[in-house]
Amino acid sequence: MALSTPMQPPDILVVDDSQQIVETVTQLLEEEGYLIRTASNGREALHQVLEKMPDVILLDLMMPLMDGWEFAAQLKELPGGREPRILLLSAVRGLELEAGGARADDWLGKPFAVEDLLQKVAHAVATPRTHPQHQGVMEV
Repeated sequence: MALSTPMQPPDILVVDDSQQIVETVTQLLEEEGYLIRTASNGREALHQVLEKMPDVILLDLMMPLMDGWEFAAQLKELPGGREPRILLLSAVRGLELEAGGARADDWLGKPFAVEDLLQKVAHAVATPRTHPQHQGVMEV
């Protein structure tokens, strides 16, 4: 489950049950040169991650079948070396407090400004996590 190499565009997994959010974020990030994959719930996202670990995951918390918290917990349990950055993208109140529980690196509340999304994704891509999944807690 290797992350992208410098020669490949950064791989972003967008996990959200809102088709409108997925389409908007996909368009914005593809225009910036990112490779985008999508999932409409945590279960689909786990299948995507098992195929290829993304560099960054944009993760909604409130989704059917498997929510963002459960996805983050199962992601933590997967074997492997490096893990992706997680950016919460949610309308949940108190999102900054939820970020730690979901083992997220950063958060962005819905609705969001395009500039904020692009800045946070660029920062996440530029600072990959290199420590193994089972050590420590992700910084928020």
